[in-house]
Amino acid sequence: MSEDKYCIGCGIKLQDENMTAEGYTTSIENDICSRCFKMKNYGDYQVVTKSNDEYINILKSVNDTKDLVVYIIDLLNISRDINLIREYFDNKVLLVLNKRDILPKSIKDEKIKEYFAKLGLDYEDVIIVSPKKNYNIDELLLKIIPNKKLMYDAKYAEKLYLDYQNIKCDDGNTIELLKNKFVGQDILLLGPGKNIKKQLDIVKNYIKQHNPIVIAVNYA
Repeated sequence: MSEDKYCIGCGIKLQDENMTAEGYTTSIENDICSRCFKMKNYGDYQVVTKSNDEYINILKSVNDTKDLVVYIIDLLNISRDINLIREYFDNKVLLVLNKRDILPKSIKDEKIKEYFAKLGLDYEDVIIVSPKKNYNIDELLLKIIPNKKLMYDAKYAEKLYLDYQNIKCDDGNTIELLKNKFVGQDILLLGPGKNIKKQLDIVKNYIKQHNPIVIAVNYA
């Protein structure tokens, strides 16, 4: 019996039997599920709906590990049962309070932490962050990876990048589908830039006259 394999993108167990179930991949030899593949290569995000029982089972499975749990919550949307997850596992939990940038600067971090301390929450530590402002992100990473002495490890980041880039991507079938779709059709290719606003009337008239397939390109 082969060893279970998990998607390196979302961590779900891979399977090649049910296309409608989570973790489906065209070949069990792949490293990522079809959902992550489409998200990575085509920006196609597929919403996955789970029942409450499924979420509870996920939380219970965390108890089988000794991993640090990073619990991220929105500072403007704090649930009354914030400590409910502690009923399902005994792991150490790092509470991350997100969107610090939205709160007034007059509200100090110490006051926020004091408020949560009064709630008697069972957490290893509390850290307040703002990814938008890059606030306390380095501190968060240091708490997640305590064995990393540097705030930024270039070699480690490069390794993660190369591992991600080495994921095999076969676009052959997609290219053939696009060829069949585009054959005999007028195609309007729109590039990025402010000039598109100046040419808006020309673009609209062309679309009205030719009814082309419109492709907008964004260079990242």
